[in-house]
Amino acid sequence: DEKRLQHLRRALYARDSKMVWCVRGGYGSLRLIPEMSKWPRPRQRKIFLGYSDITTLHLFLNQEWKWPTLHGQMLERFGGDKMSPRERQHLLSILFGERTEVD
Repeated sequence: DEKRLQHLRRALYARDSKMVWCVRGGYGSLRLIPEMSKWPRPRQRKIFLGYSDITTLHLFLNQEWKWPTLHGQMLERFGGDKMSPRERQHLLSILFGERTEVD
């Protein structure tokens, strides 16, 4: 958990990014919330993207930090043929601000 917290904190507070895209599911993410609750809200808001057990982090970031989150494909599915061209284009249009609503 400590290692995961370090990686997550680094990603959430990085000044050189506008989003955090989860690579894997978040089994055990519920155990991270007590420590995250002690962190100050970063000045830079980011999009948070992932699904599965990552939902716990979505709820925290939505409710506590008022961040936008997308319950959607993990980064590993973005490569190769794991997403349809339509899904890929839809996601990219959201991430690059061409769409402001999700179907």
